[in-house]
Amino acid sequence: MGIDPEILAIGTEMAVYHIEKGARKFAEYATAMIADLGDAIRPYLKAFYNGTRELPKVVDAGFAEEMTPFDEVNAFDVINFDKTGINALIADNSNGKLNYGMKTIKDAVYDAFMIQGVNYPEMSIEDVVLEIQDKDSDFKGYDLNELYKKVSSYLSNAVAKTVKGKRVENKDSLYQRVKNDKGGYKKGIYKLRKPKPSKAPKTPKPILAPVETPMSVESLYMGSAGEMAVCSELLFREYNVSRMSVDDGIDIVAMKNNKTYYIQVKTVQIKSESFSIQIKTKSYERYNANDCYYIIVARGETTKFIIATADDIRRLIERGSSKGEKYISLRFTQNMGCLFVGEENVNYMLNSFERIK
Repeated sequence: MGIDPEILAIGTEMAVYHIEKGARKFAEYATAMIADLGDAIRPYLKAFYNGTRELPKVVDAGFAEEMTPFDEVNAFDVINFDKTGINALIADNSNGKLNYGMKTIKDAVYDAFMIQGVNYPEMSIEDVVLEIQDKDSDFKGYDLNELYKKVSSYLSNAVAKTVKGKRVENKDSLYQRVKNDKGGYKKGIYKLRKPKPSKAPKTPKPILAPVETPMSVESLYMGSAGEMAVCSELLFREYNVSRMSVDDGIDIVAMKNNKTYYIQVKTVQIKSESFSIQIKTKSYERYNANDCYYIIVARGETTKFIIATADDIRRLIERGSSKGEKYISLRFTQNMGCLFVGEENVNYMLNSFERIK
């Protein structure tokens, strides 16, 4: 049986978001997913994570190489990894393990529901016991009466907790009892607790927030303002700077520690979540050495600087950015709090003046 399509869509979207955001390791990812979607998402964490690692955007970005290996994910305890002071869930002295096999009752019940319960059918204790003995080699031939007692004890403890001396429903449990038509509960019947996100997944704000009221500024003034802004930032970083009298492809020459750097400045007012800049092809071909840099002054609600090297421009062209006879065009887009040129995440270029070296 498959997972509910609505849950699948939400889970996959959120898994990609958290992995792109930096939660590459399974424990970090699981913690973030539970924080956003609630405790009932735990049974699906491994499926979403392992499925996400095959997505082209994850593979192309190199994130898959940083993710936790399959075998470690499969062995990960998604139920209890983030809990402390957990009460014993079964009434014996084996710390959750039957003497007959190596698997805990907790894990055996979990596996039974994952096989038969992902679409939320009701399962009786008898159903769970038979599923465990049929599908789990650890419990082949185990006494059914004894197994029934273990499963019954575990589920009874799992769905309830004690608050001020009273037994109440444990809404953090993976499982829940099933109500009958008389306002009570069906005896010995359980089901998975269905995830019910209380709100839509958080959408990160654009990393470059567009201006609410765009200014009408002539290009000459805009260009000069951008160059002065770059000069100011460089001076604060102890570069000796000079603006060029003639624009032949270099706007600023900067010096520091006996080294000279040649900088072309492009200034753009951010009016939406995507924008483009053009570099003259002749200028780029004339100045594309290691000491040449391109600084984009992105003036949105706050002003940020995108610092690209000549090698960056060369690589972006190779990856599909437009290069014509007169202009090279770089189109920037924003998605899930990240800045892209084509498929490349270029967040590392933001305000990275340390790249000028």
